[in-house]
Amino acid sequence: MAHAIWSGSINFGLVTIPVKLFTAVRSDDLRFNFLHAKDEGRIFNERHCTVCGEKVEYADLVRGYEYEKGRYVTISEDDLATLMDAIVSALR
Repeated sequence: MAHAIWSGSINFGLVTIPVKLFTAVRSDDLRFNFLHAKDEGRIFNERHCTVCGEKVEYADLVRGYEYEKGRYVTISEDDLATLMDAIVSALR
């Protein structure tokens, strides 16, 4: 549970309202979406493509990052492995 950085009250005559101020939190998580490798349609847990409507098997999935509404850049397993190697090397 977050701690208040300021506590006080607002008074209106005989009515007192307690107030607490908390810091705002912004998530900087990087999230990927599953995409159909054939046409980059977004895949949901049911694994149906939003573009062609077909059922998609796990073997036909690729990861993609949505950089603009409806526009994706695909990320291969080799790209992720290279990225992980670079991160591990930088931490040494």
